[in-house]
Amino acid sequence: MNRAAERWNAKGLRVIGVSLESDVARVAEAAKAWDMHYDTYPLVPGQAKTTEALFPNGLPTSALVRKGSTTLHEQRLDDAAIDRLVPPLLETPAR
Repeated sequence: MNRAAERWNAKGLRVIGVSLESDVARVAEAAKAWDMHYDTYPLVPGQAKTTEALFPNGLPTSALVRKGSTTLHEQRLDDAAIDRLVPPLLETPAR
């Protein structure tokens, strides 16, 4: 995800990480240990049910969002998958 963020940030891609952990310090520690170069957010305390609804099969899960439409990928996305999935999301529709 670091490479995706670096490669397409200028074209509008924003990568964020959502942790199932609610402890802010632990999330920051993990992001640093895993060398994550994008924003990471902890689970808001008391929102476990909402998170389970969003990610019913747990992690890893990637959600690609464009103009309110979301596509969920319930597996780890490798570089080839990211290279295939991201560019169409960044394209400006022809007028």
